[in-house]
Amino acid sequence: MSETKPFLDMLRDSNPGIRRFALQRLGESGDRSAIPALRRATEDPDTGVASQAEKSLYLLLQLSTLGPGPKEKVVSLPGVVGGQVADIFEVEPLQECGKQLLRPFAARLARDLEGADLELACASARALGKIGLSDFVPELVSAMNLEDRRQDCAYALTATESAEAREALLALLDSKSKTTIRLGIYVLSGDRSLDVTQRLSSLLYHPDADVRTDAAFAIGQTGDPTLASKLPRLLDDKSNLVVIRALSALQKLEFPDLPGILLARIPAARDDRLRATLVGALEGAEASADVIAALERALQDPDTRVRANAVEVAGSLSLPRDRKHALLSRVQQDRNNRVLANLAVAMGPIDTVYSLKLMSEMLNSSDKWERASAVYAAGFIREERVGLWLSNIFMFEEDPDVLRNTVTSLSRFRGEAICEQLVKALRHHHPAVRSGAARVLGSIGERVGREALLQALENESDPGVIEDQLAALGKLCDASHIGPISARLKEGCPRIQARALEALEQIGSVEILPHVEPFLSSLDPRVKCHSARALWKLGQLDVVTVLGGMLQSANRDETYAAVCALGELGVALECLSDIRHFYLLASALRARLRDAGTWTDSVEEHSASWLRIQELLDTEQPVSSIYSGRYPEAINTLQGQLQSKPESSSANFLVGDLYRRLGNLELARKHMETCRKSEPRFVNLDLHMASVCQAQDDTKGSIQHYLAAVRSKVRIADELIDAAYQLLARDRIGDASLLLKALVQQVPIDSRLHYKVGKQLLNHGLHEDALGHLFKALLADPKDARVLHQLAVLMAKLDQKMVLKKLAGWVEELVGPDDPLAKQIVSLMNQERPKDRAQPSRPRAGQQQRDSLD
Repeated sequence: MSETKPFLDMLRDSNPGIRRFALQRLGESGDRSAIPALRRATEDPDTGVASQAEKSLYLLLQLSTLGPGPKEKVVSLPGVVGGQVADIFEVEPLQECGKQLLRPFAARLARDLEGADLELACASARALGKIGLSDFVPELVSAMNLEDRRQDCAYALTATESAEAREALLALLDSKSKTTIRLGIYVLSGDRSLDVTQRLSSLLYHPDADVRTDAAFAIGQTGDPTLASKLPRLLDDKSNLVVIRALSALQKLEFPDLPGILLARIPAARDDRLRATLVGALEGAEASADVIAALERALQDPDTRVRANAVEVAGSLSLPRDRKHALLSRVQQDRNNRVLANLAVAMGPIDTVYSLKLMSEMLNSSDKWERASAVYAAGFIREERVGLWLSNIFMFEEDPDVLRNTVTSLSRFRGEAICEQLVKALRHHHPAVRSGAARVLGSIGERVGREALLQALENESDPGVIEDQLAALGKLCDASHIGPISARLKEGCPRIQARALEALEQIGSVEILPHVEPFLSSLDPRVKCHSARALWKLGQLDVVTVLGGMLQSANRDETYAAVCALGELGVALECLSDIRHFYLLASALRARLRDAGTWTDSVEEHSASWLRIQELLDTEQPVSSIYSGRYPEAINTLQGQLQSKPESSSANFLVGDLYRRLGNLELARKHMETCRKSEPRFVNLDLHMASVCQAQDDTKGSIQHYLAAVRSKVRIADELIDAAYQLLARDRIGDASLLLKALVQQVPIDSRLHYKVGKQLLNHGLHEDALGHLFKALLADPKDARVLHQLAVLMAKLDQKMVLKKLAGWVEELVGPDDPLAKQIVSLMNQERPKDRAQPSRPRAGQQQRDSLD
């Protein structure tokens, strides 16, 4: 709801263009709670706004009907081993498992349904609807008795599979309150069940015109042609709005007698809006003599809406080119912007030159709405030159309403040339142009604009433009582009951080984990919840605990954000069949079920492993003394044990650590070195020894042990990788994916690793190794000028002048001759290479004696 609130506020704007824009975005949002506002907007006095409201309302109503649709019980997850599909997940048990994780927090939401905070109560109702637990239907039904939150509770009940919920919703249609009846119609629109359609049919006779209007609209949404026969009687209704909705429903249900009804009623219609609707309803009719005659009269009608609709219908008729041209030529002298825009669209297929000329004249008008109509009409003429013409408008148009229509129209075009024009628009001085170009590039989905967007993101400073660029990149990028997007997480602006987290969530690969996890501790509630939602989709089930803690917060904004986020977690559970985006979540839920005993796996016994644990926990071991801080007592006990077992690794480590804490560094080092002989890959041991060496001013020894700790970490990661391969060999793909997630958390995958390592090796004079890594970095991204710059530095050191010259030309072509990187390479070409001093030969990195570090 928070995402759609700005657009709901825009519906009160006096500018019809802004209202149409808001309605369009609301229709795309998928937020069914906006349906009542859209329904009210269908009564807008501006026909264009009312028409857009109907389209948006239709979109939202198609998203869901009463109760969830049929569920896919079994989903095959990717991975074929030995010719058989590996890992078959049953979706329903996993969904139930996830809902049970959310259940304790849903109970808290249910308690807030009748609370004093209305906004929080409504948000709780929406969240419960998204979670979809039937346990809380009684609380939702009870709260629905409160008028100020009835709407949200009703929509929440539509998401539950409960007879009690359905009965409560059907009872809305039997209410004596007009407002309650209308709400019942909204939430049940599109339901084709007999008990619903019978009630809707009876409401066509209701004494209130608004109820009859809504009932007609709802019947049209059912798509059931057998109900069409109940609507013609409404065409004689005293309310023009009832007549208009009945006509719309008859069109959707494809009523066969509709053209004859329309032709009979158009001449008698005195209301301009009704007459315009009757003419517009002829769209799709056969081009009979009666229809053409009616259109000829409508094209001369004094009302602009009637003429505009007549032009649109004439353009849709199946007529020979010359006859259609003659029919449309009747309005060529019309000066109304709607009529001219529709004429340009209608003439496009039969006379493109005239259509472009007409739009060009409108575009040069001083009236912004003529210009806005021109660019809107251009979106319906699918020719590349029209798309190029639209993209050029970005270069000189300043009015935001015209620019918005330009963005909408451009999103319907495809082509490399159009993308190139949009790339230029990313550098426009006007923020609205840069934002529009970013949105269009994202909606087009062409990879051509991805690199330009990434580059623009680095240089952009306007927060609104950055948000649109991140949203576009979320649609276009993959895991190799995580770095530039995650860089924006360092911004101080929570809005930008939240948008960057959304973009990473859309990428969805396991590599985003190290970038997203830190923001689970963000002080901004919105950022924190975006992080939780992304991590939940990656199988981090414990984020529910974090959100649960936010529910207890004294900060209302934090509580509200947590409520909304919990609802989004419930939405993700309904999408588990989308294995491309929710595989890790499904794997984690299956692992949770297995741990609970639903699935059991054979456990191999390791008979020798527990003996060392027994040794550590032996009653003579001083573990309790260490916990209580009695170090001397613990040392005496350990020394006694070492007399009988001088090579005991556990005793040597513990006594060495105690001596370290007490400052006896010599004895600490002695015992730790003894332990290291039997435990060479003990990370904590090497870290302790490094700190002891540092305290003894042994810098070399300290570095050696720190390096050994890093090497141990890498080898442990190698063991985890081997374990993951073993799981894959046993067709346990879900478990292997979770192990991969754990690996990425421990050892993040950096797509620019070769570049960073190559640069470091170059700085330290390890030229041959640096060259190998920089070459791989160049293969990964041939357009990265920074990689080329490092290669140029290396070629200068190796005195490879021909290669250096080619690199200089390459960089200059990418970033221009005035870029600092290009200038630095030119200076390298002009420098004399100093004579190298004789250096002793050394083994390559990776071939040195590792024993010295162990």
